[in-house]
Amino acid sequence: MPVRMFVLLICTFFTLRPAGLFGQPASGGTGGPAFAVSLVRVIANPQDFDGKRIRLTGYLGANGVDQSMGLYLSGIDRRNAVFANSIDVHVDPSRVKDLLDGYVILSAIFHASDPRSGSNGYMDQVIEIRKWPPIPPK
Repeated sequence: MPVRMFVLLICTFFTLRPAGLFGQPASGGTGGPAFAVSLVRVIANPQDFDGKRIRLTGYLGANGVDQSMGLYLSGIDRRNAVFANSIDVHVDPSRVKDLLDGYVILSAIFHASDPRSGSNGYMDQVIEIRKWPPIPPK
């Protein structure tokens, strides 16, 4: 199955079953559990998620020439520097050095940017970040 089709299926799955997927209520507030949502929905409607704790799955990679990081729709978007398909992630690089250039599940506060800025927004206050899909125990 081509990578783009796989990523599309994942995004569709997260869009259709966000809250039940992780067994958490979809509160979306900054204090409660994270609202599981598709990265596609966040990029398309950033104002809907501004200031909310959300849980996303995406490809974590370098986002520019400095040490900034971004969560991309796919590894292909990262390799081709399609920044329009990403959001910035503000997290200590030492915390995620083993997770770079791979798919992750990330739970953090999302901040929408001004639509005229050309940025899709950023995430900070990361409370969870781990490899996805999880490696099953042997």
